[in-house]
Amino acid sequence: MYGNGIGVPVDLVASAKWYELAALQGSALAQSHLGFMYSEGKGVAKDYAKAAGWLRKAAQQGEPTAQANLATLYIDGDGVPQDDREALRLLRSAVAQGEPNAQLNYGLLYYNGQGVDRDYAAAARWIAAAARQDLVNAIEFMGVLYARGHGVEQNQQKAVEFFRTAAERGQRAAQNDLGGRYANGYGIERDYVEAIQWFRRSAAQGYPPAYVNLALMYADGTGVEKDFAESLRLTRIALEMDSADAGFSLGRMYANGQGVVRNDAEALKWFREAADGGSAQAQRALGMMYDQGRGVARDEIQTLAWLMIAASNRDIEAPGLLADYKRGMSPSQIEAAEQRARAWMSAHPQPLR
Repeated sequence: MYGNGIGVPVDLVASAKWYELAALQGSALAQSHLGFMYSEGKGVAKDYAKAAGWLRKAAQQGEPTAQANLATLYIDGDGVPQDDREALRLLRSAVAQGEPNAQLNYGLLYYNGQGVDRDYAAAARWIAAAARQDLVNAIEFMGVLYARGHGVEQNQQKAVEFFRTAAERGQRAAQNDLGGRYANGYGIERDYVEAIQWFRRSAAQGYPPAYVNLALMYADGTGVEKDFAESLRLTRIALEMDSADAGFSLGRMYANGQGVVRNDAEALKWFREAADGGSAQAQRALGMMYDQGRGVARDEIQTLAWLMIAASNRDIEAPGLLADYKRGMSPSQIEAAEQRARAWMSAHPQPLR
């Protein structure tokens, strides 16, 4: 009642207290709710260890939502040691009961090859199952699958449909995705003004990539009047949110002399930091810095390796650049680049997406 405001004003603190009373009496549902509240810091101070403790009690009673949420803690190593095997065990129990969040995360493990062999077809099956249960995060990721052609036949129009469905329901990643579709003209007619509107809606919900995309639009003057000061302001907001892509945006400003004095060394520094943080755009940009010998000695092997990393990280432009670049390289050079790319990716596992 207090959590949903049914008959009383919404009061998450009171809700947590009532859940705790029921949880102490052994209610699995109350334990599950209380554990989730601790994991999100809703009505109580965020405490992953307490979240794990309550979720474990509920999970041991077979409560599927608790199993799914506890699995997420194991995937991320929050409040418990990181353990993909335990996460898989919990998710398998939850998906057997049809829990949609478990279906989504089970699919994402297959998608990323985390704890299991990468299998896009299996990922698509489980994520689609969650989407059929109207889980908005799964609907958004179905758009990702269709955009990339992973586990399903690539279809940019279907990607837009899924992104729009989730975006109109307020899913912030989907709003950013849809803005990107409009900005690039993928699966829909290019419309910079519409792109800006969706990026702003996503940024209003605190989504760091949307701030970065807005910063890039202001830097280039696409859909808005060119404004380097606003671009820098938005980039700094994203940096404060620890967005790796914000490092790409700042590096791009230094590389192009947009709102700052052009400085290849500074650009390289930000691209490298962002690349290590998982920014596919920065990984591609770093490859091009090696290609052009800007701020670093020209190195074809490094160029190719970074393009491989960016392509693996699902950068939109990297596959085309990679194909063009390979044509001018020998098999031994390509093999050397592949070895460097594999070594880097092994040392820098990407977060679950």
